[in-house]
Amino acid sequence: NTSTGIWIQGPTVPVWAANSTLVALANGEALLVGGASCSGLGIADYRCNPTASTYRLSSNASVWSPAASMLEARANPTAVRLIDGRVLVVGGFGPNCQPGVAYGYSCEPLATAEIYDPSTGRWTKAAQMPQARGGASAALLSDGTVLVVGGGGQEAIRYDMRTGSWRGAGETATPRTGSLLFALPGDRALTLEGDETNA
Repeated sequence: NTSTGIWIQGPTVPVWAANSTLVALANGEALLVGGASCSGLGIADYRCNPTASTYRLSSNASVWSPAASMLEARANPTAVRLIDGRVLVVGGFGPNCQPGVAYGYSCEPLATAEIYDPSTGRWTKAAQMPQARGGASAALLSDGTVLVVGGGGQEAIRYDMRTGSWRGAGETATPRTGSLLFALPGDRALTLEGDETNA
């Protein structure tokens, strides 16, 4: 609670919430997308696979409710709320998974994208990215486009919701995965850290 500065226990998230992405909606709710559904108890039979399930957190943060499933199962997708209130979800890791050496899994990155409309509760396909990206970062820029960095090389790309298309946005100095990305005034952005490099 930002008015009191006090934290309280919220509702328990779905069991598959690991490797999921959380997005704030314009009406005060939150949308949880992607993740991995896991089963098995030992190293030999432990398996995790991406899920298409999604949940919405009520505006008073009291309860999670099932929402419409995505068009494609994804773990660790990248998601951004667009200026019109819809949510763009891109990339992540898909269902073509192989068991890991220990607990976990290894999945192929995705190039596909989709958009969620909170007012209708429906998902629709969006233009596919030029290349697959898993572990990318995204930010809504001041002109309404979405900048996506990392997760598949050095090339950054931008999504324009007005045209429904992607275009190149230059290259970062080095490849990066899992970095932080912040929009700045004046159609600029700052990216920090990541698994492979610094800012």
